[in-house]
Amino acid sequence: MASKRFWKGFAAGAAAGTSAGFGSWLLSRAIFHRADSVVRLEKSVQIGAPIDAVFSAWSDLEHLPMRLRAVEEVLVRGPRSHWKVRFNGKSFEWDAKITQNIRNQSLGWKSLSGPKHTGRVTFSPLGHDTEVHVVMNYAPPGGEVAGDLIAHTATLENYLAQALRDFKAALETRGSEARAEERTQESA
Repeated sequence: MASKRFWKGFAAGAAAGTSAGFGSWLLSRAIFHRADSVVRLEKSVQIGAPIDAVFSAWSDLEHLPMRLRAVEEVLVRGPRSHWKVRFNGKSFEWDAKITQNIRNQSLGWKSLSGPKHTGRVTFSPLGHDTEVHVVMNYAPPGGEVAGDLIAHTATLENYLAQALRDFKAALETRGSEARAEERTQESA
């Protein structure tokens, strides 16, 4: 009888010790693990404009600063571009290359210098509207601990969401102004 209690106690203790050890290991990885992975950001927006207008506006990289407040400047040289962006109170610059350009469907890119990232924007018709879907993979600079990485990722997600709202507002405002001007001309 004492032998059975011993083995039951031993098994319970071993299970508790294993669980505590595994939990401690997970906690230490979350606190002290340096960021060496890629962060994936993904957002979508529906824009009240036809797909050809939305695609043309997005692919006109040099005019994106007029539509996206975080983008300060884009200089295009063939399939390559140089970007200046203000993010979280700091300026960043990088060179990027267009890796995919399928008219009215998608644009893909990868950075060649500066912050390491790749991404793709897809455009899908939704009746007379367009869905814009952005997927971006970002490799944070080394040395960030998990807490910093989580805060940094949340900030990036907020900037991406704001950029899509800015783009939507720019196109829908321009579109409504153009429609109002057309109505005015028809009335005259």
